[in-house]
Formats: sequence, structure tokens, C-alpha cells
Amino acid sequence: MPQLGGTFSKRSHNVSSSSIEILDSKTIRIKDFTYDGHGKRTFFWAGVGAQPSSRGSKLPDERGYLDPIRKYNKETVELELPGDKTIFDIDWISIYDVADNENYGHVLINDGLNVPPSLVKVSWEVFGPQITFQLSGQVAANDYMSFGISGSDVSSQMIGSDVVVAYIDAIRGYTVDYNITSLAPCVQVLGQNKGVCRDDVVADDGDKEIFLDRSNYVVWAFGQLDSNNEPAFHTYYPKSDIVIDFNTTEPVNDCFDFTKRMETAPPQLWERTRITDATVRTFNAYLGPSGGLRGYQGLTGHVSSGLSWYINGYMIPELYLKRGLTYTFKVRGGNNPHSPEHYHPLKFNRSLITECVDEAPALLEITPNITWPDTVYYNSFTHGNMGWKIHIVDSYTNLRSGANAIAWSLCVFLLPWLAIDCYENNKSWFHAAKSYEQIILLAKETGTLSEVEEYANKACSLYQQHGSPEAAAAALDKAAKMTESKHPELALEFYKRALAVVLNGDSTHQASEFASKVSRILVKLKRYEEASKALKKEIGLNLQTKSYGQVGRLVVALVLVQLAYDDFVDAKKTFKKWGNRCEKQEVTTLEKLLQAVDDKDHELAARMLASPFIRHMDVEYALLSKNISISQGIQNGTQLEKEASDNAGN
Repeated sequence: MPQLGGTFSKRSHNVSSSSIEILDSKTIRIKDFTYDGHGKRTFFWAGVGAQPSSRGSKLPDERGYLDPIRKYNKETVELELPGDKTIFDIDWISIYDVADNENYGHVLINDGLNVPPSLVKVSWEVFGPQITFQLSGQVAANDYMSFGISGSDVSSQMIGSDVVVAYIDAIRGYTVDYNITSLAPCVQVLGQNKGVCRDDVVADDGDKEIFLDRSNYVVWAFGQLDSNNEPAFHTYYPKSDIVIDFNTTEPVNDCFDFTKRMETAPPQLWERTRITDATVRTFNAYLGPSGGLRGYQGLTGHVSSGLSWYINGYMIPELYLKRGLTYTFKVRGGNNPHSPEHYHPLKFNRSLITECVDEAPALLEITPNITWPDTVYYNSFTHGNMGWKIHIVDSYTNLRSGANAIAWSLCVFLLPWLAIDCYENNKSWFHAAKSYEQIILLAKETGTLSEVEEYANKACSLYQQHGSPEAAAAALDKAAKMTESKHPELALEFYKRALAVVLNGDSTHQASEFASKVSRILVKLKRYEEASKALKKEIGLNLQTKSYGQVGRLVVALVLVQLAYDDFVDAKKTFKKWGNRCEKQEVTTLEKLLQAVDDKDHELAARMLASPFIRHMDVEYALLSKNISISQGIQNGTQLEKEASDNAGN
């Protein structure tokens, strides 16, 4: 439950409110807030001490801005404390005019509050050249949380940042590296992937250095995943700069324990709009902000890319078109293919006002006929989840909606199979492959995963034919993620083919990523001898890319796998061959583990298998360490050495 506080004292400029609500350690809700807006330079202001003073600091307003605040009339306002500041760091919140150093009204913050923390905790451990991070957050199903190094050295900036996106699919957790080149979903732009893209599909992975000798600006965000388990436009994010020093000499825990998040009422949705006027035959289509939870996401139930289509001035209205009539769409979707974020001529301001460049729109004429289903969808060709429904009717006097729907784009509105035939006849292999990916998504939505294998392989072949091995591998990767929880064997085949594709394309770094996924699933399936071969291949790939920091952990994983199928001799050979690539802690752990197996020291072996860095490895290897039969490994390992000795004596 939120903690109730006092009300704003009524001093001047009509400042007043109901009791404030402290929602968590960083968020304050002010109900019925009133201020006449006549101050000179007036801000939300917070600080310490018995009463407000000039020694306080600004708080961002409800929109995240640090400008002088506007007029309010009995409005509900939510404020988020900036940076690492929490409710426990302030004694009061004031409406303060910095021009005259005058307090127009304030509220005191009670001591001893019991409120939940904000959304995410970050902890880390510096170990040699590596930093191990742990993210904790209150993440719902189909949500993600992300954290990383800012794209700027002087502020917390999403553009150019290097982040990890974490989410849970069924029972398995994922952490995936992303490079953010623009605030748009990942899409191919002039032959290169741009936007919020996984590292393995961009030419320059954009890895950022983490500095231990100075402060680092960081970013974080929470949001929902789309149907491909890709991050959609974020719902929560920091509205001010966040700085972390990763070189603290003594461990410091300044996080609060998570408590159950309070249930909040869903936001009030914007009005739904329908265009049913029979005389309207021309539609002006342009792009604008999607409106978040109140707009596109709330109205459609689908996550948003941050933009949506506006038709005749309305955001994603439902259109009603009559069969046999011809309609014209004047499309202003942008004409700058160099940037996925700005593939449209819109400029966003602090309101919904937009400015369009003065150029002729693209014209699209359509004439629905009897072959059209009752419901189709308008959308963007490059980004999903930006449009909404078109109802195809026989009469405006008897409006009806249908159950069958197809995906329709402002560029292409054919059925997927017809689109594929059209693209293949015109040798447009890339777009044909994209259409197969759309069919894969439909298969996921309808639960017909048995068809995914055929379509994913066809998409891969077409991408290769087009000369886009990265897109081919990405299609297989999506199919693997889609099937891994219920059909791991099928996901394994997808990852194996993706590995072969990128190796043919001479992308060693990306190959090591897929090799890791192959090894992990083989361990999950308990096919340990195959996993051993896959791990050796993964080690070789990491050595080629000089990713020496990864090799030590892979050597540990390989030794665990070899002990799991009772090959003690091979485990010793592995350590002898690659042990010099391990960090000191890894070397010590493996030496003691192998010695314990050799000496039949069950207690020491169990202690080594429970060491912290093994517990923090990928979940398959962490689980494997718990399931290794030490006694069996000792017995079989000793027997193998005895047989080897006997053979040498003969």
C-alpha cells in the first residue's frame, strides 16, 4: 500500500493539495494539486532541513522536464526523484520560486516510511578484466528490463548506448546484448541493421568500455516484449542522469528489499475513433507519437514501437470501407532511408503538434472487392504495431465486422502467400523471406509451431539467396527462441544451421554466439558428449576473435560437462590444454575440483562445485554442477586411469 503524507501548506499563489501518496522510494503522487502559475521561476523543489530553503534542488515535473512549472487546477501529478535520490534523502517538497527565493507552499516527508523501492537493482563484482552484473527487478510476464552504459560520456543517453536486455520466457531467463543506434525497432536500412538491434546482427557491435578509474553514465528501462521477444518502446526509464562508480573498494549495499508492488488502476484510455462516413474517399496518413499506455497499447492491447499512424488527424482510427468503391490514401511516412527512427518527415515537440515537410505524399489507391475478408489491417512496412483495423462492408447501413483478419501494409496488402509468389516472381528474395517471417509469427499466434521449421528454413534460404547471411541467421534465431521451451530439439537444429550460415559468411564473432546456444541446449538435453565437442568449437571461435575473457568460463563449462559423462581423463586434458586461459579463481577452483575427484574427496569436490562463480554461470551449467555424481565420476575416472596405466605396462 502507498504511504500517505501531509498536504501542501497554503502560503501563496493558491498552492494546495490533498494528502500526498508515496508510491515507492522514488515516486510521489500529489492529488488535487493547485498552483496559479504566476510565479517568476517556480519549480518543484526538494531538500533537507526543517523548512524549504534555496539549498534544495529541482525535481522534474510529471513529464520529466526541469522547466518552470505551469498552472495546475486540482490535478493529479506524479513526480519521480532524479538520479539515485530516494524519498529517504529528503525532508520536504516545496513549490519554490528561485527568482525571489520564496516558498509558495510545501509538505514535510515523514520519517520511518515503509515503501517499496523503485523498479530495478543493479549489483556487480569486479573480477580481473571482467565485471559480473546482477539485475533484479519486479518484472511481469512478457516484460523486459535493460541496463547498460550510456551512449554519451556526459549524460545518460539511450542513443548510442550498449545495453543488456533481460527477460524470462516460460522458466528460462535470457540476457541479450543490444546496440541502440536510434529509438526505433531494429530494421534494415540501406543494407545495415539500425535501431534497437542485437549485437550479433549489426556490423559494429558498439561495445562500450566500462571505466574503473572514473564515473560511468548508465541507462536503464522497463517495457514489454513484442511477439518476437524483442524489446518494444519502454514504459519506464530514468528522467535524469544516473552515474555509477564501479571501482568502489568496499562493497556497499544501498538498495532496499523488494516488497509487493501495489496494484494501480489502469490508465484512462484515449477515445476510440471510427471513421464511418460514406462520403469520405480520401485518407491522409501520417506518423505521430503512439501515446503509450493511454494510446496505442491501451487501445489495441499490443506493444508499441513508439510511433503510430494518424488517419485524417485521428490516431489509429478504425476505418469502414465499402466493397466496390475506390479509396485513396495520401501517405506521408517519410523518405529518409538512412535512419529507421526518422524514416518520416516528422518533428516531435513537447505536445502532439507535428511539423511535416512540404512535399507531395505517396498515393495508394485500393478498391475492396468480394475477395477481401471482412477485416484487414493497415500498418507500416518497416515496423510492426503502428496501425489498426479496416472493416470491409457491403453496406454502410448494416455495418458488420468479421472474424478473419489478414496483415495489410500501407505498402503491400496482399495475403502472405500471394505476396511471396509476387516477390519470388520478381526475384525480390529479401521481401519474400520477410513474408515467410510474417507467416512464422502467425503460426506462433495460432499455436501451430509444427509449421515453423519449414517456413524458417525457407526464409533462411531466401535471405542467403539475397546475399544477407545476417538476416538469414536472425530468422533462424527467432524461430529457435520461439520453439526452445517446448521443442528444444527443433531449436537446436535452428541454432546449428544459423551457426553454419554465419561461418560461411566469415562472421566469427556471431558464430561464437550461436555456438554458445548450441552448447547450452545440448547440455539441457543431456547430450554431454556432443556438448563437449560443441564447447571445444566455441572455445576455438573465441580464441580466433581474441575474446580471451570468455575462454576461462568455457573451460570450466567443458570440465563440468566432461565430469558429467564420467570422462575424468578428458577433463584433466582440457585443463592442461586451456587452463592458462583461465583467471586465477577459475584455475584454483578447477585444480581443487580435479584433485578432489582424484583423491575421492567428496566434501571438497562438492564445495568447489558450489563456488559462487559456478553458481552464476548460465543456468544449464549451474544446474549441471548440482547434478554431477561425484562418487560415480571418481570411480569411473580412477578406473580409466588404471586401464590407461595397465595398457601402458603391456
